[in-house]
Amino acid sequence: MSENILEVQDLVVRYDTDFESVHAVNGISFHLERKQTLGLVGETGAGKTTTAMALMRLIPSPPGRIINGQILLDGQDIMTISEKEMRQIRGRKISMIFQDPMTALNPVLPVGDQIMEVVQLHNKGMSKAEATRQAMRMLEMVGITAERFKEYPHQFSGGMKQRVVIAIALACSPELLIADEPTTALDVTIQAQVLDMMRKLKDELGTSMILITHDLGVVAEACDVVAIMYAGEIVEYGTLEQIIERKKHPYTIGLFDSIPDLDTDVHRLKAISGLMPDPSNLPEGCKFHPRCPFCTEACKTGEVPVAEVEPGHLVKCLQFAERGQEA
Repeated sequence: MSENILEVQDLVVRYDTDFESVHAVNGISFHLERKQTLGLVGETGAGKTTTAMALMRLIPSPPGRIINGQILLDGQDIMTISEKEMRQIRGRKISMIFQDPMTALNPVLPVGDQIMEVVQLHNKGMSKAEATRQAMRMLEMVGITAERFKEYPHQFSGGMKQRVVIAIALACSPELLIADEPTTALDVTIQAQVLDMMRKLKDELGTSMILITHDLGVVAEACDVVAIMYAGEIVEYGTLEQIIERKKHPYTIGLFDSIPDLDTDVHRLKAISGLMPDPSNLPEGCKFHPRCPFCTEACKTGEVPVAEVEPGHLVKCLQFAERGQEA
């Protein structure tokens, strides 16, 4: 058995319309070890959700297409299997918590029935009574009493809805869980409760996790390894300690510098200048160069190689490619 639950190589995703081609994900590679949590971090539009949808093979087609890449889930290349086989894998081996719990649940079905649906789909021989018991166990596991089994989504608060969505995602004990900004719509106290619950369930079930977020506090709290995404590329990748203590890429540094410092009294927060580039018209060379304070002429043209600045710590930046070891 491979020590990696997931290996992604050179993944490219594009959305083609009659008017333009949107380059959403541009040749990213990473891996995730069993029982680890990977934080996928970046601004809105960086390609984080598209990456997650590609891993689930849920890119809407048309207009989206996976142009290139290999996705090995537990050693199996899921890019080569049929949609029927992929349906058996979704929910059982790989599962996803979607961004907005308000729209992720069916408003006309009781929450218990929605959990049961997943259980029965992947356990064909299971009786309705057994599926009901399993669905009730999942509700209890996420901190909702089994008595609420027959209640509808509108009868739950935002935080409770998110717990139901997590129960659905974990109903068949998947090996890999993708959580797409699972706490964005929740207030700070509920965020902490949901993250704590997810961490406990992950440890209890032995699940690996990809946590998509733009909240660096959540990353520091929950992740083992971190991938920083910008304009569809991973610009820095390493352990949590490497990214927090020894960050190298100017974009990563800018993200951390924009966090308010409780010990410093400032008039304005420090922001990264400029905006994320239009994915249908990406700049030549380094995609970050129009916003980078260290930009040189060399950054504006050609491919930017990935450099390994220390074991396992990768940076996509010319200033490190020249002195680091190319990965």
